[in-house]
Amino acid sequence: MKKTLLISTTILSLSANNNYIPISKISKDKQAEYKFSKLNNNTVVNKKEVTQKIIIEDNQEYTRVSKLKDETFFNNKNTKIKLSLSDFNSKSEQYIYNGPNDRKISQLTWEANNVKLLGFGIEHKTKDLGLYFNYKTNIKDGNGVMDDYDWLYDSQPNTWTDWSHHDNTVVEDVNILDLGINKEFTIYDKTKLIMSLGYKWEKQLFKAYDGSYIYSGSDLPSELRAYTGTFSGKGITYEQVYKGFYLGAELEKKYKDLYFILNTKYTPNMQVEFTDTHHMRVPSFTDYTSFNDTSMLSLGLGIDYNMHRNQILSFSYDYTKYFYKRGDRVRSYVTGYNWELPGTVGVESENNLINLEYKYRFFL
Repeated sequence: MKKTLLISTTILSLSANNNYIPISKISKDKQAEYKFSKLNNNTVVNKKEVTQKIIIEDNQEYTRVSKLKDETFFNNKNTKIKLSLSDFNSKSEQYIYNGPNDRKISQLTWEANNVKLLGFGIEHKTKDLGLYFNYKTNIKDGNGVMDDYDWLYDSQPNTWTDWSHHDNTVVEDVNILDLGINKEFTIYDKTKLIMSLGYKWEKQLFKAYDGSYIYSGSDLPSELRAYTGTFSGKGITYEQVYKGFYLGAELEKKYKDLYFILNTKYTPNMQVEFTDTHHMRVPSFTDYTSFNDTSMLSLGLGIDYNMHRNQILSFSYDYTKYFYKRGDRVRSYVTGYNWELPGTVGVESENNLINLEYKYRFFL
């Protein structure tokens, strides 16, 4: 049986910060009793009367007071803090061409293997929009590998002539920043569509040390892959950065305490920048490249388990592809000489993440 009471409540608010401090209990009786923390004698207090309509269940000791309309914008009831551990793998390809319209003469393949990332994130939902911020970075240096192939014989353009292999490749940096705004739409029972506008920034930094090689001499059959050996020291440093705005869509389906999630992100306007430094060349040099309008496609799936009203455990997989793009590069020698090489470089990259994430949801 429900009893309806119309009671007058007194709300105290500090004029110093304009925040009200409702610290109250409502008993089963028809009288409402409020207790407030002791205030400093010098504090100026303003009072205002608010009439509340309260429903009390016979079997409840207290009831919940509805929120006031003048509450602050940052409502913790809709805020999540996230911590994650991720396994990161990637593959990046560099292509060097003999000229703007000529054939490929070199290819470098960089791989990051099982690099561990630590992540932090925050989500906040208002009545109309949601805000999100996520950042991941490697916990320590990771393991990688690099292969460098050359096709130097014009008489055999499809046969590689030189190859160097670098098992001792260090992945020094992996950083992923993802932030934006989103809006939810209920499309049918327990199913939501979430549309987002976001910004992504992703960086990888590799350093290849030591290695072995197979090289060719002159353009003669007897010279093809005739020379082998090893070298030590720092060979090549490679850094790539992708950044840009994207559109995203996420489908979320609730079943009991589980949430099944499918999402995608896409943009045709991602910017890519990379530098490629060859330390063992005499003189050493660095290639600088920057492209606009590179396409990115990301696909993800996951499952959230609502362990407690405050706590969520999430497991997810994300795959991201940065599509092939060809353009210009500038080679800068340590001597100070710069050489512009239009249309002679191409790049593409892909990576995947396996994520285990803990989310804590705050309530008032």
